[in-house]
Amino acid sequence: MTIAFFDFDGTLTTKDSLFEFIKFSVGRIAFFKGMIILLPVLVGYKIGLIKSADAKLAVLNHFFAHNENLWKKKTQLFSEVLPCILNPNGYKKLKWHQQKGHPVVIVTASMESWLSGWCIKENVTLIATKVIFIQNKLTYLSQNCQGAEKVKRIAEKYNLDEYKTIYAYGDTSADIPMLSLATHAYYKKFS
Repeated sequence: MTIAFFDFDGTLTTKDSLFEFIKFSVGRIAFFKGMIILLPVLVGYKIGLIKSADAKLAVLNHFFAHNENLWKKKTQLFSEVLPCILNPNGYKKLKWHQQKGHPVVIVTASMESWLSGWCIKENVTLIATKVIFIQNKLTYLSQNCQGAEKVKRIAEKYNLDEYKTIYAYGDTSADIPMLSLATHAYYKKFS
């Protein structure tokens, strides 16, 4: 049996879905104003003072805290926007695996909320970061699905000993643990 694991942002897309989702939800002007306000968080993340998971949550809460209705509405509609940011070569490889009858799994640090609709339409399984609103703020319901967490979440869902051939596709160092599971690993394949 064969299975294929794909990272999402940067592997299957040409743009980061986090920022595209925010622009889609609040508009470009509000997005750029928010990025200016969030500059200390973004710089802190870039220089290693703030963890990726903490920076992501700070960004999301800046735009969506106290606005759960906007979040719910836009996460349901975002599957219509996602095709515009897909990398054609990566998407073609995903479809190739499906044509061969291989199960395809998206394993990503992006939010399950805005990817689940697209994954259902594309008939792929999704392993992603989960968030929930508690007291008008987004908080993690799962660990941020990156690095070693990808391997952990894959192992919770799949017994890889059942697969003779494992494909994995990724584009950052956070994907290396997932790529190490593969019999066929592709790093930055679709640029």
